[in-house]
Amino acid sequence: MNTDRRGYSVAIVSADPLLAALIGAAVELVGYRAAFPRDGESDIDAIRRTRAVAVLLDIAHPAAGEQALLGRALMTGACIIVFGSSDALRHAAPFLAHYQLAQLPMPEGIDSLAEVLARSHPLARSSDQVQH
Repeated sequence: MNTDRRGYSVAIVSADPLLAALIGAAVELVGYRAAFPRDGESDIDAIRRTRAVAVLLDIAHPAAGEQALLGRALMTGACIIVFGSSDALRHAAPFLAHYQLAQLPMPEGIDSLAEVLARSHPLARSSDQVQH
C-alpha cells in the first residue's frame, strides 16, 4: 500500500529559478508537494510557512553555507538534503558531514530523489514504488 505524500511539502531553496522549477517537478513526480519561497519571502519563512518535511538546498545557493539558515531550518524538524554537482558536494564534504546533511548529487535519476526523500521522511515506506 502506497503512502499518500501529497500532504507533505518539500521546500526547494535555489537561487536559480529554472533549476528550482525542475527540482520541484521531480519532487511532485515522486509524490510530494513542491514548495517555493514567495517573492520577497526569506527561505526560512517559506520553510516555516509550508511546514516542509524536507528542504532541498542547492549547494550553489548563497545561503547554503550559512549557519543561520541551516540552524533555523533544522529547528523546524525538516530534513535538509543538499543537492548539486558531485564535485561541489565533494568540495563541501566536511561542512555536510559536520551538519550530518543528506546529499543528492546531480544529475541523478528520479529513483535517487525518491530514495533520498523516502529515507528522510518517517512516514514513507521503503517498499513504495515510484509511479512513472
